[in-house]
Amino acid sequence: MEEKENVPVYYCNIAQIEVNIYDFNFKFGIKKKRNEPISEEDFDLQIIMSPQHAKSLLEALNQTIKNYEENFGIINTEPVKQENHD
Repeated sequence: MEEKENVPVYYCNIAQIEVNIYDFNFKFGIKKKRNEPISEEDFDLQIIMSPQHAKSLLEALNQTIKNYEENFGIINTEPVKQENHD
């Protein structure tokens, strides 16, 4: 796939999903204050799509993750313990 110029690129390390009968609302952001709960100020990008598109996205993500793990190994989703350097 050819990359287009001027298409924004975002990084996120938090995501939130809200739903209603008509839409899935995906919010993405960067956790700015580690020791505080996630707040609305942490979210920088919002994508809203129909339930049908959300399900198609899920199927594409599942296949992509399966392919990734076949090539690079299982993705660990367990929290990483931080060492205390006192």
